[in-house]
Amino acid sequence: MLPTFLVIGAAKSGTSSLFSYLRGHPEVFVTTPKELHFFSHGWRRGLGSYEGYFEGSEGYRARGEASTSYTQAPRFEGVPARIAEAVPDVRLVYLIRNPVERIRSQYVHYVDRGREGRPLDEAVRENPDYLDTSRYAYQLGLYLEHFRRDQVLVLANDQLRDARTDTMREVFGFLGVDPDAPIRPLDRELNRSANKRQAPPLVDSGRRLLRRTRLARHVPRSVRAHGLRIVSRPFPQEVAEVSPELEEWIWSELADDVVRLRELVGPDFDLWGRA
Repeated sequence: MLPTFLVIGAAKSGTSSLFSYLRGHPEVFVTTPKELHFFSHGWRRGLGSYEGYFEGSEGYRARGEASTSYTQAPRFEGVPARIAEAVPDVRLVYLIRNPVERIRSQYVHYVDRGREGRPLDEAVRENPDYLDTSRYAYQLGLYLEHFRRDQVLVLANDQLRDARTDTMREVFGFLGVDPDAPIRPLDRELNRSANKRQAPPLVDSGRRLLRRTRLARHVPRSVRAHGLRIVSRPFPQEVAEVSPELEEWIWSELADDVVRLRELVGPDFDLWGRA
């Protein structure tokens, strides 16, 4: 059993919320875990290992997974070709977001995971992954070399947030399942990670260090408690604020891609007032 649909990204654009809504549909089977990264990371393991994640999906009209690495070229190359080789009739859902907001959210996520220690402005200008993942026309174009345009549904994060019912009805219809199935509500806002007050990696390390049993038992309780209060202070929100200069630079770098994206999504798609 192989997927009939894939949510291909974009990272930090609300794919977790979309996946949760899909999981709640009685005719849709989704994998555990959400992100298998098979076509970007695990291709050499063979399709047999991938099919194992879809065991038990025989009675469902649609089955799929969601891996945001599938739209992170050129970091992960050859993904659309591999997908086309394995599942040429698959349906692809591509959720995109205001690039400035998406980049900020990605930065916060990287800091939280200990993958980023530079200031936001420096990180975004030096690491091409931030911009490349936001080059939506470029990423989409790689898929259109292998798939028909009608096999790809492009949605905006704003649509899922502000018009959830209508947007999910469109998604369900695209996947060939009952469009009027009730949507299970989420207990959290759409992609809250955009507003997390994250601790930098040294803070998280300090928390873990102070809580490890072997070390903690040699530290007086009062000293340990004081240390935890210090390292548990919120990550300053201003550290992850996008300056006007950086925002202008991001949009200038993405200008040609946004124009191309308008050609691909049509005149009615909201591209954040940029095209």
